[in-house]
Amino acid sequence: MAVYEKNQSVKSFDAEVVLIDIEKFSLMSALDQVKAAVVANGELEQFLGISPGQSAFKLEEVVVGFVPTGDGFYVILHPQLIGYGVVLALSLRSMLLTASNKTNGLFKGIQAACHYGELSAFVDITEKENFVGPVMNNCARLLGIKSSQAPENFLEDNNYIFCSKESIEIFKVRYNYDQEGSHFKELGVRISDWVEVKDKHGLIHVGAFVEGSRYVAYNPPRPSDFDERVRERLKPYLSGE
Repeated sequence: MAVYEKNQSVKSFDAEVVLIDIEKFSLMSALDQVKAAVVANGELEQFLGISPGQSAFKLEEVVVGFVPTGDGFYVILHPQLIGYGVVLALSLRSMLLTASNKTNGLFKGIQAACHYGELSAFVDITEKENFVGPVMNNCARLLGIKSSQAPENFLEDNNYIFCSKESIEIFKVRYNYDQEGSHFKELGVRISDWVEVKDKHGLIHVGAFVEGSRYVAYNPPRPSDFDERVRERLKPYLSGE
C-alpha cells in the first residue's frame, strides 16, 4: 500500500511543460523505435548536462521531471524558469533535427508544444515521482494544430513549434520580447499571430507558432548569483584542494 501511504499529501504547483512529439513514431520498425528513443533521450541528456554548466544552475534547478509518452516526452521545467519553455522547445528541436541528420533521417518530423498551468506530483508504483495535471493534457491538445494553419511562408516544413497563449505571454515578459533590441528577436525568433485549435472535445485552445534557428540551442538565463556560483565551483581548484 506504499502508493496510498506516500500520496496522502500531493504537491500541486504551476509549471511550464514542453512536449516533444516524434512524427510517425508508431509506424517505425521496432529497431528504429529503439534508436529514436535512445537518440531523443541522449540528446536531451546532453543538452541538460551542458546547459546548467554554462548557466551555473544545477540540473534539478532546470528540470524537475521527464515523462515519456511513447511517441515522445514531456519535459517539466522548474517553476523558477517559467518563461523558458518557448526557448527550450526551440533548443530541443534544433538538437533532435541535427541528430536526425547524423542518423540518416531517423526522425520523419519533430513537433513541439509548450504550455503553462497547474501540475501535480505524486509517487507512482515504482516509488518515483511522476506528474499529472491539466497543463499536460492541454499541452497535448496543442499538437492537434495543422501546419496549414500557420501564416503563409511562416513555417519552413512540418517541424513546427506551437505554444499556448499563456506560455507566449510569459516568455515575452521574461525576455522583454516586445521591446526594442530584444535579445531573442535579434536572434531571429519569430512569433505568429494567435491561432485557434479545436480539440477532440470541441474545446478551443489559443496559441502561436514559434520559429527560429534550426541549429541553435539556448541556455537557461543565468541566476542573479551567477558569479558567486561560479566562484564556489572553482574554489577547490583555486585553493589547490
